[in-house]
Amino acid sequence: MAKDYKIIKVFDPYVIAVLLTLRNGPMNLSELFRRIGKIAEVSMVTLMRKVKILHNYGLIRVAEKRKGPFSEEKRYKLSSRGKILADAFARVLS
Repeated sequence: MAKDYKIIKVFDPYVIAVLLTLRNGPMNLSELFRRIGKIAEVSMVTLMRKVKILHNYGLIRVAEKRKGPFSEEKRYKLSSRGKILADAFARVLS
């Protein structure tokens, strides 16, 4: 039974900020960092960690990959489960 609710422990203000920000459409890490930085102080390392957690739980997914000169850029978007949660958080916080 406890395993069913394991995902609850990942929710913190940064995770909620990522979910709410991605309601505006797909974004890469830099875009997320700029937008979330307007509402919360977060380091890029923390943001990367939160995005990875959300991806692992299936709440966000990679919408697009682009090859750059030095690395691969990923744009993330909400999954259907992530959208349900983001919309619920938006309702509660409005």
